[in-house]
Amino acid sequence: LRSVLSFESCPEILRASRAGDVLRRFGKVFGTSSGSAATYSLSREVPSIDAFLSHNWCVSRSAKAIALSIHFFWTQAAVVTALFMIMTGVLSACGYLPILNSRPESEGFKGPEWRFGMMCEVLELPIFLFVLLFLGDVATFFKM
Repeated sequence: LRSVLSFESCPEILRASRAGDVLRRFGKVFGTSSGSAATYSLSREVPSIDAFLSHNWCVSRSAKAIALSIHFFWTQAAVVTALFMIMTGVLSACGYLPILNSRPESEGFKGPEWRFGMMCEVLELPIFLFVLLFLGDVATFFKM
């Protein structure tokens, strides 16, 4: 029984797809339940499987893509966003990016103006969402 469950006697049938390949084009592979040569070509022979995906066809393709992107790409999206924020913070501090000056609205405030880089404020969420939702497409483009 162990040899059947572990594919020891037929290693060529143990195939898997990378998360990035499955999540390309916002999970296009989940759009239809019919298999094809194209969907089979997403898989390759592997020595082991790290994660097994089972899904329900009544759940929308977008819901599956979002849930799987959060599971598989959350860390990468957070790291890329943090690096982007550090980079824009340094560039703002050096005067290469615009800085907004603000003063708290409380009466009697006598402290200095607050300065903050607006690029972090404007772009951090779009950068995070782009990496989270489209890392599969980017990774495939660069063959990562």
